[in-house]
Amino acid sequence: MTGACAKAQAKATPDGPPLMVPAPPPRVLLPVEEPPLAENPPTQEESAPPPASRPAPRPAPPRNRTATQPQQTPPEEPRTDAPAVQPPATEPVARPVAQADPAAERRVRDVLRRAASDLGRVDYRRLSADGQGQYENAKRINDQAEAALKDRNYSFATTLADKAAAIATELLGGR
Repeated sequence: MTGACAKAQAKATPDGPPLMVPAPPPRVLLPVEEPPLAENPPTQEESAPPPASRPAPRPAPPRNRTATQPQQTPPEEPRTDAPAVQPPATEPVARPVAQADPAAERRVRDVLRRAASDLGRVDYRRLSADGQGQYENAKRINDQAEAALKDRNYSFATTLADKAAAIATELLGGR
């Protein structure tokens, strides 16, 4: 007597030979070519790129090379011990300081206060593991909103404060 837990077995043998898996194609590794060093190093004025220019795109590697073709390497040029010209240091771009908006800051602070108040009324010990994770998440979002306020990023701070308040309200039972 066979039970329902018996192993499954094929009722018929397959017709034909097993499938043949083809061998992977041969790999072709191209040598890395270094750009030749300039014999006369450019001056500071010549080496500075125009302010809005983009670097030239790299040439595409040749296609359809097989492993049986001999690799041709260009003859090496004699290297000179001339010092390399350093590109001019670029100064970091300063972010423009956002204008203070007292009304927007006050609205965000009100929402943050309400979220913090709601979180303070939640009994953390009675929450499930998921609820405790949401509680921690709301506290983190509240802190991020405070940081966004310091950066005067009012739209981001508003979004974060609204999320923290919504999570806190949900944790209180949707009141």
